[in-house]
Amino acid sequence: MAIHTNETKSTKRTLCGVLGKIILAWAAAFLLVGSSLPLRADPPGGTAGWDMIFSDDFNGSSVDSTKWNLSTAQDGNPNNWHTPANNQVANGILTQVTTRRDANNYNVGYLTTANKFETVYGYIEARVKTSWAPSVWPSFWMVARWGWPPELDIFENWGSSNAPMSSQNWHYRNAQGGEQGDAKGVWLDTSHPDYWNGGWGANYHTYAAHWQEGKIDFYIDGTLTHTSTKEVTTLPMYIILSNGLGGAEHGTADFSQGPADFYNMKVDYVKVWNRPMGTEVSRSGWSASAFNSGAWWPPSNAIDANGEGTRWTSGMSQSNSQWFQLDLGSARTFDTVVVKCWASTGDAAAGLAVYTSDSPAPSSWGQPLATKVENANIQDLNTAILKFSSQTKRYIRLVQTGAKSQWWSIEDIRLYSANGGGGTGGGGNGGPVANGTYRIINRNSGKALDVAGVSTADGAQIQQWTYGGGNNQKWVFERLSDGNYRISALHSGKYMDIAGASTADGAANIQWPWNGGNNQKWRLEDAGGGYFRIVNVNSGKVLDIEGASHANGARDIQWYFNGGWNQNWQILAP
Repeated sequence: MAIHTNETKSTKRTLCGVLGKIILAWAAAFLLVGSSLPLRADPPGGTAGWDMIFSDDFNGSSVDSTKWNLSTAQDGNPNNWHTPANNQVANGILTQVTTRRDANNYNVGYLTTANKFETVYGYIEARVKTSWAPSVWPSFWMVARWGWPPELDIFENWGSSNAPMSSQNWHYRNAQGGEQGDAKGVWLDTSHPDYWNGGWGANYHTYAAHWQEGKIDFYIDGTLTHTSTKEVTTLPMYIILSNGLGGAEHGTADFSQGPADFYNMKVDYVKVWNRPMGTEVSRSGWSASAFNSGAWWPPSNAIDANGEGTRWTSGMSQSNSQWFQLDLGSARTFDTVVVKCWASTGDAAAGLAVYTSDSPAPSSWGQPLATKVENANIQDLNTAILKFSSQTKRYIRLVQTGAKSQWWSIEDIRLYSANGGGGTGGGGNGGPVANGTYRIINRNSGKALDVAGVSTADGAQIQQWTYGGGNNQKWVFERLSDGNYRISALHSGKYMDIAGASTADGAANIQWPWNGGNNQKWRLEDAGGGYFRIVNVNSGKVLDIEGASHANGARDIQWYFNGGWNQNWQILAP
């Protein structure tokens, strides 16, 4: 409630009149004492049962452009200029530097994962040391791809020589009557010594939010500080690290104060975990139908594993009893349906009910297994997660239970089973994937591994491309006696090979005749949720789509494992 953010304008501004009303004293039980290097605070209860889906330890010599965008925008808060050079990486630390640009302007550090990483739900954490210098405004936050609201402030601090403040906020609505949010003030000013203890600038601290269905839990150094249950969104959100200046209400910047880095923010790491929903049910053999389709947007687009690249749309306004139906080809076991709408506000269903049956006949559907009604203020059915008791059925029908003027669109549907009733192959040969022919789909882009140009030549580049069913997109898995795999392109009979047996990051994955080298052998590691990491035996590095690109033709390379979705793969029947 204290901060109103419009990411499309790269702006944060203060609603001064309400700030005092939302800053609440942090309980003395949460007093921070002792070590300047607190232990890493993993997800509550430890990392068992979680998948790490994003990680940056800043161990390079510059910002990793496959994960972060280096903004060059002018910020309106006030006269801040996002400056790539003010994001400095050295010795395992990202330092976001704030410097004077001229008499009236400042250069600031600002990074986002927009279009490179976003998530719905998860445990999002960073280990950070920030300043309390006058006017400084360091923040670790998230917004949706469409701008504000919603906004999740995992922390934001306001520096001041008199009354520095910090809060953790959930901004969920901008409706009639103004912004609505839920905030928790922490580390109040020096007149409250029980809560001050040197402030956030004295040490590194871990800040985290556990975003889950229906609530958000906030943590500092592993201690729960606040819970919000106010209109929790299912819109995908991305991460922002920023260190700007917050305006005169928080004091005037004075770069003569303190040490050289007095106005800087230091980040040790950023990590995101998520709980897998179970084993993903293979889409092999699926077909789809609907009550109606807009031109060029058939039902098959919702099950083509192409993510945002394609969609089904109704072609008309939403109304009660409209339906979308899946034929799984045979009875499958599942307990969760995830329906993701097209990447546009308003296209989510006004309400959804899910039915299953052994027969496609309308009289066989019975009662709904699960229902959800959209809260239009927060578009909470943008990603609709419908859970129910385990079913073994062939047919699924999604039925619209509301009405609104927008078309109903679906870009992706996935099924999961907590008991492993679906997924990617089975251990007919004792391995995680049975010997056979598969397509390999990137989790980040939804596109398939493909030999460029349907080439049969030695050294042809392997890339990603929208799946079209060609034999250059089909891969033969053979498990070797040592437990590893060799993987060949069906059209050429040649094998995946890291060029030149390189161990370097960025080395190309190509096709080559079999020679038995370890650069042609692959290990499959379970990444959770029906996905795998594909690890080269020679280098120990994983297959990766270069730059986390969504584009057709992006190269398949090897890279050290960093937790990105562009390093996760589905192995599905063609």
